[in-house]
Amino acid sequence: MQEVALALSANPALTLATGVVAGALLVLVSQWLRARTRPSTNALQGLFTKESLGEEMDKAADRRSFAGRSGAVLRARVDHLPQVGQLWGLETRSAAIAQVAQVMRAGVRSEDAVKTVSDDPDTLEIHTGDVSEVEAGAIARRLLDTLAQMPMPGMAPGMRVSASFGVAARQPGESEEEARQRAEVALAAAQAAGEDSVMTAGEWEEIKLLPAPEPSPAKDSKAA
Repeated sequence: MQEVALALSANPALTLATGVVAGALLVLVSQWLRARTRPSTNALQGLFTKESLGEEMDKAADRRSFAGRSGAVLRARVDHLPQVGQLWGLETRSAAIAQVAQVMRAGVRSEDAVKTVSDDPDTLEIHTGDVSEVEAGAIARRLLDTLAQMPMPGMAPGMRVSASFGVAARQPGESEEEARQRAEVALAAAQAAGEDSVMTAGEWEEIKLLPAPEPSPAKDSKAA
């Protein structure tokens, strides 16, 4: 047992993997215990399968990668993605998402997590630790600069893929889902602002606090 503990302490990746498996199994055991109390004869069906274990391991890895970190969530989507598919085909549409993912993975640290959002495969997400919201916004802009220099196979010459980012730094006491939701709101605002846009949650919250614009004189004169 002591040898196992020494091996885990010497290998952080092994420690993380062990924790992920243990966390996934704990969730499945909890589900199994709850299922035993249900009246349905099929209550246990589907538990402890390879698919269910894999799904819970993904969720556990998600929680461990985010838990306790003071970093930020960056969410990205290809601009005008439906039009990309309509004009250039589904293969080019998928390639556009893959190109943005490639730029994101190459442009962040090895310990930062880059993934596709499980409930929205068109959205990509970065979890980066120990950075402020301003720094995370600068990372997003740097990634867009890199993306702007890359040609896109399948599109007409001179055309390229553009994307927008929403950024939210994790606040003290905030859950991972709350940070993701704020990043998603910022991403929607970024895409509404145009192509190649980056919006931080802080910037969006400041915009919402601005007073409504004064009516233009032209509109006032027409109303009179």
